[in-house]
Amino acid sequence: MLERSAYPNYFQAIIEETCISAPDSQNQFFTRELAKDDLIPNNIKPTLDFILHEDLAPVGVIRCENRSDTRN
Repeated sequence: MLERSAYPNYFQAIIEETCISAPDSQNQFFTRELAKDDLIPNNIKPTLDFILHEDLAPVGVIRCENRSDTRN
């Protein structure tokens, strides 16, 4: 589970966006703060997060991850 206070940019993106496409998630603005605790230890490179909404409010995230090279 990710704490909102530890990852403010990521959670701001969840509130504002429909999806977060991060071909190089360890270095992109919204996702790079996850690098130390999640992305680097798990060798995750690109991510694609789809934000689930209910009544226009975010209620969850589906994340696709890849452990190979970056992807566009």
